[in-house]
Amino acid sequence: MNNASGNNIGTPFNMSDLNPYSVDPSNQNAAIQTFFQGGRNLQGAPAFQDGSGSFMPSSAGNLQCWQVCRVCQQSFFTTAECLQEHEISCQLNLQVQNFLQQQQQQQQQQEQNNQMAQLQAQAWQQVAAQNEFQQQLQIQQNQLQRQMNQQQQQNQFDLLDLAPMFGNDFGRPVAPPPMNSSINDIFQNNDFEPPPQNQVEPPPPQNQVMYSLPNPPTSSSPNHFMLALDTDDKWLTPLHCFVRRYCVEAFIATSKDIAAPCMGKRNPLSVDQVGIRCPYCSPERIGRKSQTPGDEDDTQACENGVVYPSIISRIYNSSINLLQRHLRICPHVPPEILARYEELKSSNARSGASKKYWVDSAITLGLVDTPHGIRLDKEVHASHNNKNAETTGDGKGVDEWSNSSAASQAAPLVLPSDKRSTTAFTFHLLSQMQPCVFTEADRLGRRRGLKVGFTGLACRHCFGIHGSGRFFPSSVKTMADASKSLDVIYRHVMKCKNCPWEIKSRLRSLREVHDSERNNMPFGNQRAFFVKVWHRLHAQSEVLPPPLSPHDLLATKPAIELNQFANKAA
Repeated sequence: MNNASGNNIGTPFNMSDLNPYSVDPSNQNAAIQTFFQGGRNLQGAPAFQDGSGSFMPSSAGNLQCWQVCRVCQQSFFTTAECLQEHEISCQLNLQVQNFLQQQQQQQQQQEQNNQMAQLQAQAWQQVAAQNEFQQQLQIQQNQLQRQMNQQQQQNQFDLLDLAPMFGNDFGRPVAPPPMNSSINDIFQNNDFEPPPQNQVEPPPPQNQVMYSLPNPPTSSSPNHFMLALDTDDKWLTPLHCFVRRYCVEAFIATSKDIAAPCMGKRNPLSVDQVGIRCPYCSPERIGRKSQTPGDEDDTQACENGVVYPSIISRIYNSSINLLQRHLRICPHVPPEILARYEELKSSNARSGASKKYWVDSAITLGLVDTPHGIRLDKEVHASHNNKNAETTGDGKGVDEWSNSSAASQAAPLVLPSDKRSTTAFTFHLLSQMQPCVFTEADRLGRRRGLKVGFTGLACRHCFGIHGSGRFFPSSVKTMADASKSLDVIYRHVMKCKNCPWEIKSRLRSLREVHDSERNNMPFGNQRAFFVKVWHRLHAQSEVLPPPLSPHDLLATKPAIELNQFANKAA
């Protein structure tokens, strides 16, 4: 829209050119007219300012209202299109819009924070209510448990239950059994609290494989023999006993053995040198087959099944390495042997005398160290075989005799009168123990400082198996500490494969009330009970025969030679 003079009416002019705040209000109209006359006069019509801040021409003119930007207040426009175009690009307008958006976002964030705070407060209220409910429930359970314990104590220590054990009349004092009585007789004749009747032991797991082991490999030839001895059970774990009896054998190398391929030939071999091999793939048992394309796997397996230790002290490591790389791939090993090996390997039984016993037993078999490797003293080996044939006629090994003898002479650890001094759980748990003596095979971990012959506790269900089920508390304080005695014994009994299921179930139920029952007992009763057990345990230490050393059990050479070997080993 153009005026009569040809000027562009839509062209804005800045407030810096005509600032209403810098002009006297009384002369404002004159200033506008002067500004128009300077080049932007609209037909010479006088202008005035209305109350809205927009500048309008006088009624004599024919123009519309002047419009100003509501944000920057610095430009005038005659049309709405020009004003809208200016507001889009106005920097101050963009800043205002950004400020409004930020303010709106802050308001929304504040509302979200308020909502989260309300939800969190509601959650804390719910947790507090739940804790209060659990506390009330625990108080009710404790009250009910206390009532049950009081009723159980009244029924547990009734004289009617104690009198029939020894055949005494009601009302007469019950005398404890003599100290020299056998612990096995007490447990067999008098079960303090027999398991519930009509309770059937659960069947074995479905995945348990039932198998019978074949006879161990035997040979009439003096050139190869097994490493097993009758005394292995006393000093070695069940796994090592099984390995020496079923999995490895010693042999005297011939010229054909020297020429045969073998892994790990670091040193030159010689005829009559002693090696260790798998008994199931030896040439004497499977025969020397001509190599065919189908026998490549068997040939490679046989190569891995032979090792030549350089000295006697390396027989142990060589045998273990041989099993790890050969037993599972040998096609001639019976599956029953492999299954039994995997089962024993999964157990955690250990023995502190393993490596030393392997050396002592090798000397007993007649093996000697020479500059040309291990050799066999045939006279010593023949003497050992003759003694072994004489001692195996009764069908009872040294380990079995020593275990049964110690068990028959051991006094009982707990007596029926001890029920009043301790909890039912402690009484029944220690009833599963019997005395044992410390041997070199038990020298493991923290027990290294104990003396041979020190009396300890052994599980009566797996008695005689070294490395498992044997406990040697060093003092009364250690025995009375539940974390070092009761908890350890309880974990073993629950895992013991020979312990009946009824006993495990009974102990599990008694442990649930052990803490509450102990809290209701007079102060000092529990410690007094362990003091009595400690004195019973160590009062018989001088009566039991001292344990035999490996040299006494395995001695076949003169005492001078054994002493020399012991000095060298030291």
